Amino acid sequence: MYLEIFGARGSYPVSGREFIEYGGNTTSILINTDNISVIIDAGTGIINLSKSQKLRQKVYILFTHYHFDHIIGLPYASFIYSNKVDPIIYGPSILDVTAADVVNLMSLPVFSPFNIIEKGINLSFNAIKDGDTIGAGSLKITAIHSPAHPRGGVLIYKIEEREKSVVVATDTEGYVGGDKRLIDLSFKADILIHDAQYTEEEYPKHQGYGHSTPRMAAEVALSAEVKKLILFHHDPSHTDTIIREKEKRARKIFPETTAAYEGMALEL
Repeated sequence: MYLEIFGARGSYPVSGREFIEYGGNTTSILINTDNISVIIDAGTGIINLSKSQKLRQKVYILFTHYHFDHIIGLPYASFIYSNKVDPIIYGPSILDVTAADVVNLMSLPVFSPFNIIEKGINLSFNAIKDGDTIGAGSLKITAIHSPAHPRGGVLIYKIEEREKSVVVATDTEGYVGGDKRLIDLSFKADILIHDAQYTEEEYPKHQGYGHSTPRMAAEVALSAEVKKLILFHHDPSHTDTIIREKEKRARKIFPETTAAYEGMALEL
């Protein structure tokens, strides 16, 4: 299994000298298994991901939810218009809105000069919900719903293949004592990618916004006994210096912690 991060930022993309180390693109993660490329979310990071030579012919795009920072790059993902790639989109129904509905809305003339679905050569859509398991061959993907993010919640995904596993828990907020369902899903996982948008000092003003702190993420990692924690969904106002400090603080609780950055690549 191969993992690469193409976008680790939350809310909206940023640029500038103070954001070089961790990058400014919004959420998009590539996980390659033997025969399938799994992409988590289609923020602006998916644009550079589309240029990757590591993409398999068969691609699963898994949406956690449909806030702008997680979908805005999809129309510019060149591989969805290629007959060399077979992309299948999986997404939840949130407030009765499906992934197909979202892409249709993005295709309205007021938003786009062309219809994404009509131009997407092999684009297809499938529903996925809390408790569902999908996959093919040795690949297994499990979804659980987290209600902690406002206006419909998000899906958290666990991707497994041949005893290797990655859990992606973005846009989720910590619970007192930890989110037991997330801890159970992540138990002994090789990698936990966990939202850590706010610092401890910022959090009181943002409680209820559906985002976590490095401490929250580290406590989940510790309880779940994962091998490695990756802090994710960096606040757009957080410079490289702030993110390094968040990483440092999390390591005091869970030493095997790294803050996500564009270009981070791991072989499992």
